[in-house]
Amino acid sequence: MSTKPNENPRPRIPVLLYHRVDTEADRRWRPFCVSPENFAAQMRWLAEQGFSAIHLSQLLDYYRCGLPVPPKPFVITFDDGYFCNYSQAFPILRRHGFVATVFLIHNFVRRDAAAPREGRETFMAWPEILEMQEAGWEFHSHGLDHRRMTALSREELEREIGESKHHLAAKLGRPVEFFCYPWSKFNQSVQAVVRSFGYRGACGGPPFEAGRPVDDFAIGRTEILWGDSLRHFVFKIQRGLSYYYYAKKQLGKFKRRLLLSD
Repeated sequence: MSTKPNENPRPRIPVLLYHRVDTEADRRWRPFCVSPENFAAQMRWLAEQGFSAIHLSQLLDYYRCGLPVPPKPFVITFDDGYFCNYSQAFPILRRHGFVATVFLIHNFVRRDAAAPREGRETFMAWPEILEMQEAGWEFHSHGLDHRRMTALSREELEREIGESKHHLAAKLGRPVEFFCYPWSKFNQSVQAVVRSFGYRGACGGPPFEAGRPVDDFAIGRTEILWGDSLRHFVFKIQRGLSYYYYAKKQLGKFKRRLLLSD
């Protein structure tokens, strides 16, 4: 699929991006976390409003083929595969009957079965991943080593994208259909390699306010951050963008209308 966002528009399905559900002590990394308390409040609000969590494959089936989705659908994704996705997010989502997708960095998966201390350097192990998969979660590829795709040679791209898909599928016992570009860095060459390995789609495009993702291989997501109040979270669910970027986009539309009216 490669269509204009407003071509044959359907109601927008929010696609959320999280990294860690954790109380980060290091202020440098704290913005990319969400506290367990805030995450629980966000998921409780979604459940009370009647939202249903779906997977990325259902999202594409809805936009591409018009296949039905549950009432008020949304997608939850986590990047990197941190241990707190299992220890914190998993029980909160299970409480509400929600499922999510995690983009795993294959070589970062923890080898030690013992539960680690939570933090930026601790990731899930295979027993935890498989338990979550059994509960309905999905796991897809974030590469072998979380490298910046646009800085790699063709050979390195094929290794990061192809080998990670192969290794993850072997461990999970099911297909790996989606890729997530580390740091959202990609171009047409990177997309071409992802397509060549049989992925169905990829995440990394800008959040979409209306319509649909621009491309199956540039699915935009709305990142939820430490500083988001519940009110701001609700705004992001409704609009896809933060206050700042929504206001900026509306101002751009107003300026274009002024220019056209001259």
